[in-house]
Amino acid sequence: MSIQQNATAPSASVAIAHELSNEIAKSEQPINDLFQDTQDLLSFEISFLKDKHLKRYCDKHGLDAENTEIVLMQAKGLTDCHLHTKGHSTFITLGNKHGFPEPGNSGLLSAEYQEGVKEYELRAEQFGVDEISVVHPMQIHAFYATEGHTLTALGVVSPRIRHTKQHFDVVDCDYI
Repeated sequence: MSIQQNATAPSASVAIAHELSNEIAKSEQPINDLFQDTQDLLSFEISFLKDKHLKRYCDKHGLDAENTEIVLMQAKGLTDCHLHTKGHSTFITLGNKHGFPEPGNSGLLSAEYQEGVKEYELRAEQFGVDEISVVHPMQIHAFYATEGHTLTALGVVSPRIRHTKQHFDVVDCDYI
C-alpha cells in the first residue's frame, strides 16, 4: 500500500482519511452505510459522513466534530473551478479496492490565489489510489476525471465549508 503524505496535510486528517478508507473498503454499500445528504455541488456529487461516524472519528483523532466535516466526492468530468476562504481539505483517492471505479489519470487543477491577479494558469496533479492530496484555503481548484473514469475521493475538511445544506464557503472562479 502506498500512502503518500503531503507535508502540509494535518496528521489527524491523514490518519482519519486512511482509517476511514479502510472501513469503506470493507463496506458493501459505503455510501448508504456511512454517508448521508448526497447532493450535486459544483459539477460533482458530494455526500457527508453520518454524524455518529463523524463524532467517532473526530473524538478518536482529536478534532472538533462541530467544525469538521468528512465528505465523499465523485467527479465524472471537469468540475466547476472555485476556492474556499477558510476550509482546509485533506483527500485520499479511492478506487476498485474501496468499491469505486479506478480514477485513471484523474486529479486536481489548481493555483494559489493572489490579491489583484485576474488570470491564473492552473497546474494539474494526477491522483493514484490511496494518495493523499491537500487543498488549502484560498487555493483555486477544480477536480477532473479523465474520459471513462470517475474520480472518487474522501475528504476531511476543517473548518467546515458547508454552513447549511445549501450554503457553502465557495467562491466561484471562471475558466477562460
